[in-house]
Amino acid sequence: MAILTRADWGARPLDHRAKPMPRAATKLIIHHSDGSSNPFVDGLKGVERQHMDVKGWSGPAYNTAAGERAGETAELRGWGIQTIATLGANPGSWTICAIGDFEDHDTPTPLLENIATLGAEAIRRGHLVQGFAISGHKDHGATACPGKHLY
Repeated sequence: MAILTRADWGARPLDHRAKPMPRAATKLIIHHSDGSSNPFVDGLKGVERQHMDVKGWSGPAYNTAAGERAGETAELRGWGIQTIATLGANPGSWTICAIGDFEDHDTPTPLLENIATLGAEAIRRGHLVQGFAISGHKDHGATACPGKHLY
């Protein structure tokens, strides 16, 4: 399965505040975008706009993204860049954002397969350790993310 690079989906450059990961992550934290997933690239662009234009962040907060349909995987922040997605839990974390709203509708099987693919690729690239701990965003703060159905 091909993972869309930042260039493939037309991502804007990260700004100077984006930092490299100091070491492989020991935690995988799952988020959802709580927005449209169709088409997938529009969902990626929506995350980018929200994080950069509305919140003023250095780029999308999540390392990678998974879509609801088979093969929908992409770099957001990218490989080897420190996540800024989970306040208080960013150091030592790798984040995957499920593009879509999983509070109100079920989690499709292809989405779970896409998340597994991204986790395996993060391990293969040395950004996530084998035997990592997995959690949802809501395990780290007062939020419903990644939605009751994905959680």
